[in-house]
Amino acid sequence: MVSGGTFTSRQSFNPPDPTPYRISNLSDPSHRFKITKNAQQDDLTGLCLIHPNFALVYAEGGTKGMKHYTRLLEHRIDWTQSAAPGSDEEDDKAERPAPEAGDGKNAGLAGNRCDLIWKGAISEQAFRNFKTKNVPTDNSAKEWLGTKLGPWWDTAKNWKPTDEELYA
Repeated sequence: MVSGGTFTSRQSFNPPDPTPYRISNLSDPSHRFKITKNAQQDDLTGLCLIHPNFALVYAEGGTKGMKHYTRLLEHRIDWTQSAAPGSDEEDDKAERPAPEAGDGKNAGLAGNRCDLIWKGAISEQAFRNFKTKNVPTDNSAKEWLGTKLGPWWDTAKNWKPTDEELYA
């Protein structure tokens, strides 16, 4: 506890726990919203970089927030399901045509997955808040990550899950 003050959720006496995740396809807006909103609610800092081929989520924060966020990304979000239509009215749902498999927008969600690349502790935080950015090229992604975290982009780009993860 800080002398003469109160403990806030943003203060942490332990080093932050960073975790980079690789997501195969982040084209679904509900998935993007859940990633950003839960990071903000858990007081996490970091970056979500959305590339046309995959997405890298780099989050860092306290132990409790990271535990909740990891559970969200690895278990609670169904990465193969797209968002339901925005209307709750049954009449609107009946009038809408069903999306075709060759639509292109969410056609690639069948094999979509989220992989934890690494988990550990660092001495200081690299970001002040959580941001989501669309990056068209590898160089623009590395610019957002900076010199210290730039190699995570190459690691995520070349990431192949182990056999145990494929058949789990």
